[in-house]
Amino acid sequence: MNQIIFLRLLVAVTFLPASGATAQITPTNVPSAAEVLPASSPYGEATIITNIFYATNPMPRQNFDLILPAQKGNEPFPLVVWIHGGAWMLGIKEWDNVKYLVRHGYAIANIDYRFSTDAPFPAQIQDCNTALNFILAHATNYGISPKKFIIGGGSAGGQLALLLGLARGERDFGADPSIKPLAILDFFGPVDFNRTKADLEAIHSEKGLQDFKDAVGRLLGTPVDQPSEKATLASPITYVSASSPPVLMLHGSGDESVPVAQSRRLHEALDQLEVKNQLIMVDAGHDGPLFSTPEIESKVVSFLNGIFAATPAQDSEAVKRDLARLQGVWVMISGERDGQGFPAEYLINSERVVKGDETAVTVRGQLFMKAKFFLDPLKNPKTIDYAINDGPYAGQKMFGIYELDGDKLKFCLSTPGKERPAAFATKPGDGQTMTVWELGKK
Repeated sequence: MNQIIFLRLLVAVTFLPASGATAQITPTNVPSAAEVLPASSPYGEATIITNIFYATNPMPRQNFDLILPAQKGNEPFPLVVWIHGGAWMLGIKEWDNVKYLVRHGYAIANIDYRFSTDAPFPAQIQDCNTALNFILAHATNYGISPKKFIIGGGSAGGQLALLLGLARGERDFGADPSIKPLAILDFFGPVDFNRTKADLEAIHSEKGLQDFKDAVGRLLGTPVDQPSEKATLASPITYVSASSPPVLMLHGSGDESVPVAQSRRLHEALDQLEVKNQLIMVDAGHDGPLFSTPEIESKVVSFLNGIFAATPAQDSEAVKRDLARLQGVWVMISGERDGQGFPAEYLINSERVVKGDETAVTVRGQLFMKAKFFLDPLKNPKTIDYAINDGPYAGQKMFGIYELDGDKLKFCLSTPGKERPAAFATKPGDGQTMTVWELGKK
């Protein structure tokens, strides 16, 4: 293992704060020292540190294990944050379905959380967010990338992983909206608690029904015979949007605990919003060794490689440079659609406000869209993707190209749902819009 990263790791586990920048580790919650794992371990040759506490004055199980690949290199490792299952009331961090990813160059943080026997929902997702925030805040100390990370989990952990990745705007969950994973791995996790009972009845799973009533009833602190607001709040499908990260789902075709209809429903919801996703059916029940065969390993690694290859590094110098230049208030100075120029009145009170990686666009004083955007300045022409969360096109995606020239900014955008423009031009019937903006104030 790279010696610099190893030394950073030893320093980190001794002196890092327990949660955030101000909390200090006390003698009673110092994690164990790093241990070197042999090549014969389930992770392959690696370094593991166990029981790193992520919360101030931590309660039992508010900790995580960190496993780092052994291969040398100066680049930070991409990270997998994994959440174990166990009906939200049992289980251990070692219940990790993707140990093989360490051999492919990924670090894994296996996080634990308070059980429903200790505290009802949303304590579990609050713990997951606290852990994620802590890990990313101290990522460089561990030799991992704070930008290149994914979230995953199995069964109850799959439900928590989906919430952790999809509900990034839920501050009651402890989510930081500025943090977003590149992808989610969902292994047979429940998706929609309000429809689970009907799904189990459809496959005649009496044991599944009893387990659902016991486990989810305890988690939510309320009976689950009828749909409820709390069940909606805890259901990942509630938070699906056009800005959702890609999702890979694995589900057993014979699962009698979490019916496969749950994953199919999530698959359909993501498809409708054109969010990249894949559902892999496994000839198995609920969990088991068939979810970590060489064939499954190959498919998971292929999915993740595609995610990292297709995602421009948001911390690259090119992205940082263009993102910094885009900040401020831009005033529209010209525009055209379908080959026709905008009337002069369209330019009045039409502006674009950019703050961070989010923008709000008003046309003639009316909100056109609020959206999160993603740049790829290495493409020719440069590309921009919008995940729209407010305005007439809320919940949809828009693709475009852009050009920066001093204090001038040019866009050519497609109608939501259409292909990206290839050039800065419009013609009758193409549904494309080209606008030119001038920087007003920062």
